[in-house]
Amino acid sequence: MTYRCEPVVSIQSRDEANPVAGHLEWGVLFYEDTVLVPGPASWMTDASVTFEVLLASARANLSGSTGLNGVVERIPVDAAVVHSLRDHPDVTLVVLTLTHASKHQPHRGALIQSDQVSEEIDAGQNAWSVLEQLGIIPDGIRTRPVARVLGPVAEWEQRKREHLVKYRQTASVRSIVSKCCCKPNAPCHCPNCPLPWW
Repeated sequence: MTYRCEPVVSIQSRDEANPVAGHLEWGVLFYEDTVLVPGPASWMTDASVTFEVLLASARANLSGSTGLNGVVERIPVDAAVVHSLRDHPDVTLVVLTLTHASKHQPHRGALIQSDQVSEEIDAGQNAWSVLEQLGIIPDGIRTRPVARVLGPVAEWEQRKREHLVKYRQTASVRSIVSKCCCKPNAPCHCPNCPLPWW
């Protein structure tokens, strides 16, 4: 299932469970399995820092109650490459390849015009600023307030965990096995199975 929203992307320390405390840097989901991160990436120079990518988007409650729910993914990084230019070593862009594709929608920015990007960087512009100005990535990512943006994410993850495990008691194994949801390849019409919400 692919979520339709573009997520907030935070590079997180894997040693910190709290999203606000674990935040290392902002990024952009550029492809389903690729995240762009502004450089320089001082958080990558310390080999003791293990990191992952947190992707989060808000959802209105389907039940009609007030407040928001959120969809949160934490995906390990398969490869991290710091790209720099020979003539401009201070121009860096980090590309993270995720271990699997995100369910969120990648950013739909403008097409990359490599000649235009090169001209702007040659004129002394910061690579990330150039990508923002040309509409390739969203503007203002680097200045997002960490606590305000990631504050609710911990609650969303806790809510997801609370609803992950359900306990049911039945009289016998036969009653568990006979539930239609446990039969492979059988269409289910029982009241225990959720209907589409759309």
